[in-house]
Amino acid sequence: MKFSEYLESLEKNDPGFKERFKEFSKVTPTKRKVRLFLDRNIPEELKKELRAYDPLKVIGIAGEHDPDKFIWETAKRKRAIIISLDKGDFWNDSKFPLLESPGVILLASREQSIDVQITALSRFLDIVIAGTKIQPDFLKYSKYRIST
Repeated sequence: MKFSEYLESLEKNDPGFKERFKEFSKVTPTKRKVRLFLDRNIPEELKKELRAYDPLKVIGIAGEHDPDKFIWETAKRKRAIIISLDKGDFWNDSKFPLLESPGVILLASREQSIDVQITALSRFLDIVIAGTKIQPDFLKYSKYRIST
């Protein structure tokens, strides 16, 4: 499933969605994009979808041997949200303190299919995109573990 297909399903299943989305779009102040830094464990297909989704801007992708500390510091410096499948590392507040977090989204669904990951991200990013357009550091100092 692609982000566009997810939005189409919302339009099809909720007759008022398109009108509410149109009204919401009038209210949002800027065209600011949500900046993302992708962990090395994000599947290629998901990377491709995230790059193609207009409200998002992938500003970096971790290399295969980049340590988590490098990913954390780079995301902070570039004011980007980390997206990861790593359930242990970035969630650990003793290694990566919440009060220093650039914003972390952990995809924690049991099923690791691309469709499930996109559905979970789509639902969550609707909120994030709205908040980030108003406040660029909307997710700073926060960590989220999301699933469908």
